[in-house]
Amino acid sequence: MANELPNREFSGYEGICQECKKVIKTNFQGNEIGSHNCKKMKEYTVAVVFSTNGREVLLQLKNRPKWQEGKWNFPGGKVEPNEVPIKCVIREFQEECSLNIEESRWNYVGVFFGNDESYNGSGDYKVHVFVTQVKENENPIQGEDQPVYWFLNNSLPDSVIPNLRWIIPLILNKVKFFNIEYLP
Repeated sequence: MANELPNREFSGYEGICQECKKVIKTNFQGNEIGSHNCKKMKEYTVAVVFSTNGREVLLQLKNRPKWQEGKWNFPGGKVEPNEVPIKCVIREFQEECSLNIEESRWNYVGVFFGNDESYNGSGDYKVHVFVTQVKENENPIQGEDQPVYWFLNNSLPDSVIPNLRWIIPLILNKVKFFNIEYLP
């Protein structure tokens, strides 16, 4: 298939833990390089899933946590103790979208670091971003209690989490395998 994702290895990413001020580095799979034992940082993953033709993105209408209630966001969730980010995104996507996509089809795009207690109440956090593309015979459906829906990349709903408006074009720009143009 011409639009299929390549198994691309991106370079590592780094950020600074706002709690302990250590530099945190991750490899292209989202695994931390070295040790960072700051227990205050919460870790999450998001699944950025594009349609077979690459023109649509899968979003989930969130009902939790409270700050996301009623807003569209990527499927994803919290990394469990002793769980690596790639295993988390696979587990969360299967739970939330009833579709098991094997590890080799997920591409690590990067990690966002932040500290924003007023926004989500979690303090320091990092979010690992993984991207994949469904095959023609794969149809993600609501797995848990939060519905999923396909949206055109250039026509997101008003109630989308605001940062998706720049994250989606950033991913489409960085991961140049769709051969499509983002139209603002």
